[in-house]
Amino acid sequence: MQITNALALLASLAGLAHAFEVSFPNNTGGYWVTNHTNTLNWKANSSDPTYFSVQLLNSNNSQLNGNFQIGNALNTANGTAQIFIDQIPSGTYTLLLVNSSNYALDRPQVYYTSSSFEIKPNGTTPAQVTANTNANPDSSSTKAATGSASATLSSASSTGTARQGNSNGTLGSNVAIMGTVASVILGLGLGLGLIV
Repeated sequence: MQITNALALLASLAGLAHAFEVSFPNNTGGYWVTNHTNTLNWKANSSDPTYFSVQLLNSNNSQLNGNFQIGNALNTANGTAQIFIDQIPSGTYTLLLVNSSNYALDRPQVYYTSSSFEIKPNGTTPAQVTANTNANPDSSSTKAATGSASATLSSASSTGTARQGNSNGTLGSNVAIMGTVASVILGLGLGLGLIV
């Protein structure tokens, strides 16, 4: 019974472990422009994984059919990245920050869901971006990652490349998995220690 309670507590706290927060784009005027390189800014803490991927989501399947990967193996410490999106219909979207080692686009392990934001048509003047004070000053957004995306009304395809470290995301995947395993083991140890 006590072990069950400890496991239930651990499971409920698991969602609190990640502290990602996207500060740009946002729902207060921070929009992106299609066919343009756009800035992604985020905050994180030491409990967040070292690497993550970014998926674009639109609840209107006629604009974007399902989750759409636009950035892969971004280094969490950078706090910023430049994401190029092309041929995405203008509209309201959400970003999902997901596990880099889980490539099931329809069932990703989601670390964070952003607030809704707008993607404006090509030719729109880009929104003013405030510098990310949470970004690592030793990294540049050009080292973080770039993505390329395209969509039609019924289907989507995407590519993304990392330019820092291991370009295939293997290192990030291994780090994310080891961090998750360590968190569970530590959590179980602490939970069981509290029961005794």
